[in-house]
Amino acid sequence: LKMMRTWTVALSMTLHDAFRQRMQSDLAARFEVCGFQVFGVDGSRLELPRTESNEARFSPAKARRKSRSKTKSRRKTQRRARSQASREKKVNSPQMWLTTMFHVGTGLPWDWRLGPSDSSERDHLRHMIEALPAGALVTADAGFVGYQTWKAILDSGRQLLIRVGANVRLLRKLGYVEEQKGLVYLWPDREAKRKQPPLVLRMVVARGNRHPVYLVTSVLDETTLSDSQVVEIYALRWGIELFYRHFKQTFERRKLRSHRADNAELEATWSL
Repeated sequence: LKMMRTWTVALSMTLHDAFRQRMQSDLAARFEVCGFQVFGVDGSRLELPRTESNEARFSPAKARRKSRSKTKSRRKTQRRARSQASREKKVNSPQMWLTTMFHVGTGLPWDWRLGPSDSSERDHLRHMIEALPAGALVTADAGFVGYQTWKAILDSGRQLLIRVGANVRLLRKLGYVEEQKGLVYLWPDREAKRKQPPLVLRMVVARGNRHPVYLVTSVLDETTLSDSQVVEIYALRWGIELFYRHFKQTFERRKLRSHRADNAELEATWSL
């Protein structure tokens, strides 16, 4: 069985590489959006059967370290104890974290990473960068902000388009490069002390239903990527949400069936 699982993983990786090559050749007319090969990235959780194998592999780290023995609290009533146990069971139940690299032009998954329910989707993203075509543009929501993540994308020769919120401090008029309209910098104090360079970006403000939406991109030239195209690409990022809905609801993968952790990973991989 162990040899069969190893063979199955190797076969799935081979087929996955072949599938990506077919995407680029057979769907060439849809492979670019606004002149870029655009990839959206986002994460989601998949439910798993509550077995020892799945709990050991996929439960949050805190739950995996916790002893399985249970003690009764004398200070609580029986009703409160049952309620507390129910909440803990829900929180600590095994779930697989899935981070998907989604090709925006075709609506197909390009790459993915699996892990415990408390996995870092930014770490998953950094591991998927090298599988992207050269010059690709990565678009994501505010969960993928951060100097190290953005620098990893830029250092690889790819571009980014990310929504930012109030938790991101952007600077203006540093004079690091020739100033132009919309130019901003990401330069946290910690990185400045380490003598790391600021990240030079361009901000585009889009109209949201209630509040403005702030988008930053590493494509500084408006003739290469206009403000309206920035907004268009980020709107298309919503396709990954629809992909997860189809995967979980239509394809019935909201909860995987495998009772062993190794098999659960294979089930998710082959389903994708």
